[in-house]
Amino acid sequence: MIPSHIWDNNSSEKGEPQVFKLLEQINLSEVCYCMHTLNLHGGRKQRWHELDFLVISRNAIFGLEVKAGEVRCIDGVWHVYRKDGKIAYSKHKSPLVQASDSLDHFRTNWLKEKYGKRFDKVPFVKIAILCSNHRPDLTLNPMGPELLDQLTAYSEDLEASRFKSFLNRAIEYEVANTPQGNSAPLKNDDIEELKVAIRPSLDKTYPSRAAFESVQSRQDELTKNQYEHVDRMCNAFRYIMDGGAGTGKTFLMIYDIQRRVPEETIGVLVPYEPLAEYIRERVGAGVTCLTPSSAEQLNIAFDVLYVDEAQDFVNHDGFMLIDGLVKKGLTGGVWRIFGDFENQLAPASEIEADVWNTIVESTGNNMVLPLR
Repeated sequence: MIPSHIWDNNSSEKGEPQVFKLLEQINLSEVCYCMHTLNLHGGRKQRWHELDFLVISRNAIFGLEVKAGEVRCIDGVWHVYRKDGKIAYSKHKSPLVQASDSLDHFRTNWLKEKYGKRFDKVPFVKIAILCSNHRPDLTLNPMGPELLDQLTAYSEDLEASRFKSFLNRAIEYEVANTPQGNSAPLKNDDIEELKVAIRPSLDKTYPSRAAFESVQSRQDELTKNQYEHVDRMCNAFRYIMDGGAGTGKTFLMIYDIQRRVPEETIGVLVPYEPLAEYIRERVGAGVTCLTPSSAEQLNIAFDVLYVDEAQDFVNHDGFMLIDGLVKKGLTGGVWRIFGDFENQLAPASEIEADVWNTIVESTGNNMVLPLR
């Protein structure tokens, strides 16, 4: 999955988060990549084309259009409904036609311009996924060519094994009904090459309010070293990130905060107010940013505690402050500490070695991750 997580601020389990989890559970071939939210520059009729998911497997390239709300077609207009029964939005194209238009644009424009006829024999399969619709009785209610049953998944299909079978049947249908001659599967090297060409760096970013500004986009890229730590960070209850100035400790911390579930209470402890303000602007009102002086005024312990510039807190007072701000304390709670420790652990440093050793032991497995 690229990226390896989904940015979705609502609590709904349906729609793209649901399909994302399904795609994480299946492999359509030995090498298979799925890219979430692929935007393609269009032309005069349509400025931008978007694929909710682009899946590159050995036997086919899929374009998926996902609808979280119930979909109905009334007098040729396609409506997507909210939970309260009101129309969220309407379109003159069915979800399957939307997927087809975006996938065809990807195939005939971007891919053709870059690779010519090299991938002409690869099946391109458009898929509509209606997460809140049950599969209709086609004998009583045929859906017509705008929502072909062979290429439309319904709520009953959204279980890992059934969804994988559905996608494989869709490949068979596309191959049997596309006048392109014998299909040619992709080689593993082809899949790797396409993955790098399509998403060379966008998989290494977190959402930014200035995501479409090139300067900010470059600033918001994770380095290769940072990206190597991402999955390890997901599975750790406690860890220490050690890096010198300019290695992106604060950025990586913000990246990790963005991925926490909204039900958790999250605190960020920093040594001075300007840094706290900088972080507040980037993580939003749902995260509490504290300095030592403001922490003293609150009687609160967080589900998850982050500490930035933590070398300033590796002393007795700092240890007691951190221990009190995280539920179950340093030895039993969930926390992440970011700082420049290697350059501070010297005889003249204000870091207290015994406190440092206690914090490292509190991770449970001496988990100190080096940033370069």
